[in-house]
Amino acid sequence: MKTSVIIINYNYQDFVKDAIYSVLNQTVAPNEFIIIDDGSTDNSRALIQEIVKKHPHIRFIKNEENIGITRTTNKAVELASGDYIGLLASDDLYLPNFIEKNLMALNKYPDTGILCSSFSYFRDENINDIKPYPRSFNPPGVTFLKEAPLIKAMRSYKFWIPSPAFFRRSLFFELGKYNELFGEYTDFFLFALMSFHSGVCFIPEIICAARIHKNQMSKNISLKKRRNSWGYFLRILSTHPYKKYKTSFKKSHLLILFETPVLYYLLKNPQFWSFADYSLWKKLIAAWKKQALKPFIKKLTFTKKINTAL
Repeated sequence: MKTSVIIINYNYQDFVKDAIYSVLNQTVAPNEFIIIDDGSTDNSRALIQEIVKKHPHIRFIKNEENIGITRTTNKAVELASGDYIGLLASDDLYLPNFIEKNLMALNKYPDTGILCSSFSYFRDENINDIKPYPRSFNPPGVTFLKEAPLIKAMRSYKFWIPSPAFFRRSLFFELGKYNELFGEYTDFFLFALMSFHSGVCFIPEIICAARIHKNQMSKNISLKKRRNSWGYFLRILSTHPYKKYKTSFKKSHLLILFETPVLYYLLKNPQFWSFADYSLWKKLIAAWKKQALKPFIKKLTFTKKINTAL
């Protein structure tokens, strides 16, 4: 089984070096390592070029102009030759055993469409301070989830498929590749479809980490664009050939991950009410109440502290 790792970079000169070396330092190297720079205007290309000189097996591709993460990802996966693909954002990291652990899981569950692991993160430059996400799915060992067990895990509000994930290349194309109309959620939606199609293998270990920082692309996406992404995806699920995944998506309650904003969106768009059952409405309203009451609870707590001090 052949593996490919892809890093796509755009103006992340402060982070891309860490991402590249996290791939180069794997206990089991990928069969192919591709880096694509999407028309960066900072010093990224020069930094990457210096590393490539020392590690000539890296395939370095430069887009003449910025064409965006979605089109660049599709281009990269088309160029890749691996049976399974790892997409690593240029501000994130693999831990040294990422490839090894995924291959061990694939050995056990060779038919899985996508693999993921415990979501973890670190802030800014604190690479040595990787923390697990507090609300995490935590089975006793490597677990394959499909159909009812997958739906149950998703409904727990503790399981989703984060990026970076490891997926079957052929499935990426079979399910339509990344779609620009899905916006920043294109990986989220495609990975969900992969799991409904072929199941997901979950590795309950920290083997990769997302970097939290002020320049994250996801932080600069407007609410309007997010709403457009949700709407387009829900419409797609009502059309052939995606209609067969609509029931699974509805039962999964994955929309709860977007909390209050998606509640407002659904209320204003009755054509999508069929995607929310009674239980999901209850969860969304509970999330809204919690958010709405938060300022009052903070104020009450502060008042109590003042009164205690007096």
